Amino acid sequence: MRLEATARVMHKLTLGVPGLLQTEEFAREVLSGAQATPGNSEIVEEQVAARMGRQLLLRRTPAPNVRFIVDEYAFRRPAGTAKNWDDQLLRIEAAAWRKSSYSDGGDNNCVEVAAGFPGIVPVRDSKTPQGPVLVFSADPWALFVRSVSP
Repeated sequence: MRLEATARVMHKLTLGVPGLLQTEEFAREVLSGAQATPGNSEIVEEQVAARMGRQLLLRRTPAPNVRFIVDEYAFRRPAGTAKNWDDQLLRIEAAAWRKSSYSDGGDNNCVEVAAGFPGIVPVRDSKTPQGPVLVFSADPWALFVRSVSP
């Protein structure tokens, strides 16, 4: 994990939902499993805290270039309660989108860009993420970004 803290590029191949993308409740369910042994809850809480701490890596500046390849079976095998599984799937979907670096968290106009689509760049309004998605070819999008960058 020491190397992970300074990595600029991370590629992860997993058979399950990667720990870096897990919600806290989902992680708790997965780490505790079906066993309810005395003293186990303290160990599970330590593991959950460590997993949530690792997720801070994704928010550092500069952010690492991260690619997750998750086996399809992970999505065909729901884990935990229905609510936690739904929340987990929403977290994974949100991970594909990143907010513009010009967003200040206020009411200003802001776009989100999705990564991982070779040759195209999906863009959506961050205030209405369920709304339409515009798709640009990668080269014109790169020219646009360079033209508006300081």
